Amino acid sequence: MYSVLLFVLYFTCLLSFVDCAFYPTGCAYDIDSSAVGKYRCDYTLSLPNFPIRYTNFSEPFPQRIVFYGISGTLPAYATFDAFDSFNYTYQSNDYKNSLELICSDGGSLQWGVGTFTWMTYLHEVTIKSCNLPSGLISSAFSDFGSLDHLILDGCTIPITATDTFSGLNITKMSDIPDPRGELTITNCDLSGGNFSNGFFDLLTEASALDLSNTGLTNLDVNMFAQMSKVKKINLAHNAFTTLPSNIFHNNTALAVLDLTGIAWDCSCDNLWFLDYASSNYIDIEGPIICNTPTAGVKARLFFSENCRTYDVCDAIPGIAIGIDCFEWFQILSYAFTGATLIISICALVIVSTYRRHMYVSEKQLLFVKKAKAIRVLEALKRGGGGGSKAPAKTDLPPKDSSWAIPTIDDSNLD
Repeated sequence: MYSVLLFVLYFTCLLSFVDCAFYPTGCAYDIDSSAVGKYRCDYTLSLPNFPIRYTNFSEPFPQRIVFYGISGTLPAYATFDAFDSFNYTYQSNDYKNSLELICSDGGSLQWGVGTFTWMTYLHEVTIKSCNLPSGLISSAFSDFGSLDHLILDGCTIPITATDTFSGLNITKMSDIPDPRGELTITNCDLSGGNFSNGFFDLLTEASALDLSNTGLTNLDVNMFAQMSKVKKINLAHNAFTTLPSNIFHNNTALAVLDLTGIAWDCSCDNLWFLDYASSNYIDIEGPIICNTPTAGVKARLFFSENCRTYDVCDAIPGIAIGIDCFEWFQILSYAFTGATLIISICALVIVSTYRRHMYVSEKQLLFVKKAKAIRVLEALKRGGGGGSKAPAKTDLPPKDSSWAIPTIDDSNLD
């Protein structure tokens, strides 16, 4: 009887593996079809059973964990235990290894060094909708070692430490899906409207920085000085109205700068970054619109009309368009390229027309030849050569034609 029960249980598990999987109290496997290796854990139900142990999960193993309903302090000892034995064999290559911490409405979150011990297998960490009463403390993320993407979304951040990122390397991981190498702090309430001096200095390997909608009111000239590898900086929808001159002087890899939604204080000095971006091949995203001295005016137009005190082309023959100069050899090159294109198109049309005409002529000639051949054949069929008859047969002389030769009488010769 016992063996029969075991067989029934085993067969049931084969039919529904997830239902037979086991996991810690407060956690449940996300049965969504796209949720491979994804578990959702309720903070309130999980708290009495901390730490959450990797060994308490069966296959599918926790590649992605969403920890929701948080309000309070995560234990100073390891909240997550034994995750250093994460089984990479069973992870899906379609997803990053991730941890998402979501606070309840009005919920707070505090943690310390050691809270996330053993979580070095992660690629992406998200902290969402949390009040951080202690702010971002020293070495706040050092337990993770390296991350491809760190996200703080919708958080209240009263204070930041200069060495918040000590022990953490944010870098673009090429062997994972959608590699980014990015720090994102967005939609956050930043007390004082600025980060501490040197806050970003340790992010020397980061490829992207998103600080959109964080309430930034002023930026330090050395704010990004150590981020020599950053390619994109997003400063959209913030409260500052000017940029410190040469704030990007060390960002030699910078290619994209998002300045959408800034109410610019337009003056010739404040719009220095327009020339800088043009000279350093930086693409500025978003409309740059003046708020002062005249609201609604495009900053590029204002700069061109009021601040252009030098020859953009630097005495080289050419045409200045806005803040860009098209020198004479560039214009000639464009003109030559355009003329070549037009000539090529005309030649193509002529050749195509000629070939079509020749094709039609050949078809007509072939038709005429066929028509003549058909008429000849029809004539031969009707009468053997157009109805003419062979000449009548005449009588030939007899073979002995001596009768026609006159004789001579020899007797009269005497």
